[in-house]
Amino acid sequence: MLYDFSELFLLKGEDYVINDKLTIHHPTLDEISQCNEEKYWGFIQSLCAVPIDYQVQLYDMGIDYTNISEMDFFALMAKNISVEQSKILFGDQVHFNKMVLVIQKDTQEPALIDYDTGLIIDKVIYTLMTEFIRKIHGLRKNEEYAKNEITRLMMIEEARRLQELQAKKYEREGFKSLLAPYVSAITNSAESSYDIFSIWKLPIYTLIDSVKRINKIRTSGYMMQGAYNGWVDGSKFSKKDLNWLGELD
Repeated sequence: MLYDFSELFLLKGEDYVINDKLTIHHPTLDEISQCNEEKYWGFIQSLCAVPIDYQVQLYDMGIDYTNISEMDFFALMAKNISVEQSKILFGDQVHFNKMVLVIQKDTQEPALIDYDTGLIIDKVIYTLMTEFIRKIHGLRKNEEYAKNEITRLMMIEEARRLQELQAKKYEREGFKSLLAPYVSAITNSAESSYDIFSIWKLPIYTLIDSVKRINKIRTSGYMMQGAYNGWVDGSKFSKKDLNWLGELD
């Protein structure tokens, strides 16, 4: 599927209008800082998660994550998303927890509908919505899958082990800001023109992109300096490695 948002559109930080009933706001660092960051990331995770991300919880509920569609799973997660959580991206007119899962007559495909507002989220809209949100937050969809039943059970147990370790770490250390290191990196970098006062206006996508670009500029600079001074074999570097204007990972 092709997504109708370009790199320049993302960098500019404009809102993403899917249709007349659904617009996704592209938040700035300041807007995110005004809310509870821990709860914000929890909301983003709930909204963009796919069944494999919750394989342990689904298994404990007696549900095989390989047998639940993304739309059915989204309907399950949407029940716990309040307006208070979602308004930073969707305003106060989108009520995920009031939406009902239905089968569309014309396509026989599942969709969520809010009968009060007429908002419909089908598979296409769901994909556009989640891909945009993942993109601006530097996230990637979990594409892992189990090739057989033994692998599936092993993956679940490994995921459970990692979750337990993360829970113990959270008990010891609490929540650590994911955005604070980005702010510190940009405001203390010679390659950046942003200071501690101007950085808050940056859209989240531009903030993350800036840190990645600064890192790429520095890395390519170190490579060229090392090759020029004979510290390393420059022939082993690719043009992609040396091009600081190249595509970011």
